[in-house]
Amino acid sequence: MSQGALAEMRRDFYIGAFSLIIGLSFYLWLIPLWVEKPDYGVTSPRMFPNFAAIASIVIGVCLILKNYKGIKSNVSSGMGRIFLEGVFWLLVAILTVLGISHVGFIVANALICFICMLLAGQRKHLIPIALFCVIFPILLNQIAIYVFDVALP
Repeated sequence: MSQGALAEMRRDFYIGAFSLIIGLSFYLWLIPLWVEKPDYGVTSPRMFPNFAAIASIVIGVCLILKNYKGIKSNVSSGMGRIFLEGVFWLLVAILTVLGISHVGFIVANALICFICMLLAGQRKHLIPIALFCVIFPILLNQIAIYVFDVALP
């Protein structure tokens, strides 16, 4: 196996471990502590955070199991780049929360979605991307209101 492949496996192993730790901490500590648990309805405020935490745990375990061989190698894994990318996406998450509280769900998520698409390298078809970034938050808002009976800010 090439050194590049081993470095990628090692990096994916660390990403899986980080995803597992974050998912477990959210599922076992943050969600029970900060999200209320009402006694009514099928969908509670904990449903989507629990779903995201469980998805993070499953993805983390899958990455760890798939890439455990890469951890034994001595090849550099580019952890500095991963750390900077993690900090960047943490800032995007903070901006999303602040945007939702100041301008609302639809406007904030349309802007953040468009910015993330551009930063991810999707610059070829800007008009379809812009339409998606406007329609998707509106669709999510309508689904939350009419299907799950949850009002978004």
